[in-house]
This record gives sequence, structure tokens and C-alpha cells, in this order.
Amino acid sequence: MTLVIGVVDTPDWGVVGDRPPAPEDIRQVCLSAAQCFESAIVERPVEPICITPTRDLTDPPHTLFNRLATGQVAIKLSVRGCQWAQLVYQFAHEFCHVLMNFRHPKVHPTMWIEESLCEMSSLFALRAMASRWRVAPPYQHWAAYADALDQYANDRLAAPEHGVPAGVNFTEWLAGKLPMLEADPVRRDDNTVIARHLLLLFEADPETWRALRYLNLWSTLEDVTLATHFNVWRLATPPQYHAAVDRIERCLMGASPS
Repeated sequence: MTLVIGVVDTPDWGVVGDRPPAPEDIRQVCLSAAQCFESAIVERPVEPICITPTRDLTDPPHTLFNRLATGQVAIKLSVRGCQWAQLVYQFAHEFCHVLMNFRHPKVHPTMWIEESLCEMSSLFALRAMASRWRVAPPYQHWAAYADALDQYANDRLAAPEHGVPAGVNFTEWLAGKLPMLEADPVRRDDNTVIARHLLLLFEADPETWRALRYLNLWSTLEDVTLATHFNVWRLATPPQYHAAVDRIERCLMGASPS
């Protein structure tokens, strides 16, 4: 797996004791999170990444569309200190945007799919890292953080606002939410409901991540429908991954993933 991640050394990462967390520690956490998506990374080259803190805590994590003068993708995170679970959650979301070839700041009607996949990637990374860190953390004393990673994911999954209401199935729920999601793709509670629905599909077959490497390799579509989105995605994707795109489409359009 070839992946270049740099971390800006700055006091703005917050204070632990009398100094900010070591940039190398932040880098190791992010590399560990990225390794959860190894199949996607080896599928196509990933641009080098530079991680920096947001200007202040009120700024949400985000990835800049314009590359740095060095050619790196700038990922800005609002986490401070040694909150590794929160760091994983934020980084995995932004890293998924990089994997999905983000290029255009313009909002389009199916952008909610990308935002929901990014939320799902955070849950995926937290759960996968918890398992890995129990046996092979970057540093042996970090094994104790595995439970915190698991708990962070479990808390997100257990929150009432992140589940479909009782008596309503997912297809009905999504149909009711679509107009709002098409107008505003960053509806985090709704994104997380969708992420929960997608999570088991990706955990059952991590090779599905390879198909995401072919998202956004087309011009932004103004009036794209849900069905058109998946048709264009398939056209941009090698035939061996069409089945993965099909499973994601079925998962979102009503049928159980298989």
C-alpha cells in the first residue's frame, strides 16, 4: 500500500500535558485508519495528503478542493489533543472523499450518497481498527485504546436519531427524506442512518471499497436521478466491480444486499 500522509507540526493541535500531540502520533493514527481501506488504495493511486487542524473548534472537518502548492490534498480536522477515536472518525470521513475522487464543490442531487458513504467509512474504520489494535496497534501501549474506538462507533450506532423510526422500513424512510437530502446532502443524522444501512454490506465484503475508486470520474450532472447516478458510475467502473455497484444500488433502492 503506497500512501503519503503528512501532518503539520503546530501548537494548534491542542495541549496534552505541556505540549501538543506529536505529529507522528497523529500520522500513525491516520495511517492505521487508512489501512482499513487497503483494497481501495491499491486499486488506484491516492494523492498525497497533508493534515492540518482547522482554524478553530467551530470549523467542521473538511477537505479543500484546491490542492496545495506541493500537490497535496489538504485535510483539515477539528479534533484536538489525543482523542484518537474522534481523530479516526473525522479523518476516515475526509479520506473517503479523497478515495472517491472529489473534484467539484458544486452541490448536485445525489451528493448525499457520497456524504453517507463517508459517514459509513468512519464507522467502518472505527470498528476495523478496534479489532486490529487489540492485537497489532502501531505502538503496544495503544492496544488499550481499542475499546474506546469500538465504543465511539457503538455510541454513533445506538443514538436514536441514527436509526429508522419504529414501524417504518428503510425504503419508506429514504423516500420521505430524498427531497431534503437532494437539497442539502450534509444532513448528518440522515447520512448516518444511511451509513448504518450500508455498513454491513461493506463489512461483509471489504473488496467493495474498490468500486468507490471510480466515483466522480465524470462531469457533474445537473439533473441526475438516483438511477442515473448508478448507471454513470457503472460506466466509469471496470466490469469486475459492477456487481459491487449493483449491491450498493440495491441496498439504497429497497432490496436487501446480497
